[in-house]
Amino acid sequence: MESTKGEISLNIHVKQESSPYRRFTLILGCSVVAIGLAIGLATILFINNFVVKDTNHFTKLAVQSHFNAFSILKDIFAEDKEAEEDEAYSMADHGMIDNYKGVDGLVHLHFDLYNFVSTRFYRTNGMITYSYNLKDVGTMLPASDQKAFDQVLKGVTLEKRQGAHGLHMWVPIENTSNKVIGVVELTRDITSQDASSRKVMLWIFVVIVICLLALFFALRQVFLRSTRTIDRKNHELADMVQTIESTYDQSLHALSSALDSRDNETHGHSFRVTSYAIRLGQSLGIEGVELGLLARGALLHDVGKIGVPDAILLKPGKLTEEEWVIMCKHVHTGYQMLSHIEFLQLSLDVVKHHHESWDGNGYPNGLRGEEIPLFARIFALCDTYDAITSDRPYRKRRSYAEARAEIIRCSGTQFSQEVVEAFLRIPEAEWTEIQQMDATASFGHDPMQRQAAASLEE
Repeated sequence: MESTKGEISLNIHVKQESSPYRRFTLILGCSVVAIGLAIGLATILFINNFVVKDTNHFTKLAVQSHFNAFSILKDIFAEDKEAEEDEAYSMADHGMIDNYKGVDGLVHLHFDLYNFVSTRFYRTNGMITYSYNLKDVGTMLPASDQKAFDQVLKGVTLEKRQGAHGLHMWVPIENTSNKVIGVVELTRDITSQDASSRKVMLWIFVVIVICLLALFFALRQVFLRSTRTIDRKNHELADMVQTIESTYDQSLHALSSALDSRDNETHGHSFRVTSYAIRLGQSLGIEGVELGLLARGALLHDVGKIGVPDAILLKPGKLTEEEWVIMCKHVHTGYQMLSHIEFLQLSLDVVKHHHESWDGNGYPNGLRGEEIPLFARIFALCDTYDAITSDRPYRKRRSYAEARAEIIRCSGTQFSQEVVEAFLRIPEAEWTEIQQMDATASFGHDPMQRQAAASLEE
């Protein structure tokens, strides 16, 4: 609440949140990107796997067909066990070195067509009988490759990626009886296959992006249309609710005015204490809907006096003990009258407990300290302040300073210290401005009354 040129205005700050359109667009965009990445990753894995599998299958068939077509290649795997058992056995004695040039030319002639960059032929005992590197011929299988070699001897073809564009393979070579007679280890350059796969992936990505963008804009458009329709209906419903609530509040104002008119001693009292309660509530950090609930409770705090006989309500002198008992029942009567009205449920603390005291000596329940609801504690101080600073038939009103001193004196006994401290933080000018309101004016014409009305509508 701020004061400008003597007029107190009620400012209710609502936290600004991003629009649902922006939130939906952001969520939808993130979802589309996530889906696109997932599809893209799956596509890459699928195409890479396909390239390897397809290349492997093609390579295996090509290698085996060449060995079947050229007997000289199969002869490489022939074993001379007697010669090998001789300690003087050598590759030269076995003729492998002599045949190397012929075999090497034939291998290169056919294998270069498939971009093989290296190869080795092994007998089943692990001896290398041919390699692009002549120094390897006659040596034995490296121990690190023994496990893979044993699997290939069982007829299993092994393959794995090697480097950026290489495919390393172990291919078993079988005779006509489907018996493995040797093993071929080779590395194939699959750069051209990778280039083709990249082109395919690029086109797939383009299609994916186009489809996801189309899906994004289609879903966003559906959302926008649906949301606009919902917003329009919500606005219509809000207008209806506001009209109903306005009718409720007008009825409450009329009831409060009727009660004030019946009790000439407190004419205008309900409007003033409502304004006091709003200002004191704000000093305690209450705002928005909560402030409206406090205002309704303040406006209707004495509604139970409708059940108090005129002889007691309008009696100019001091009430007898029996009359005081009847007068005290007005809080219970007011609570009973309003308890069935659902939208007033949270405002009834003021009606029922505004005569409770901090020290427990109040009525009707003798509540003490924090047992008293905050709204009732706030209103109790406002009610007392208005009683002190208003004219009564049996005495003249007293000044703000006198009321302030009385409130300080009763801090911790009749009033909550927290509420008293909040009261003291408010400048005297603001209390005086509310006090000087025209009690005969219709509710809503005075600035502070307009604030009370605004709070009730929240």
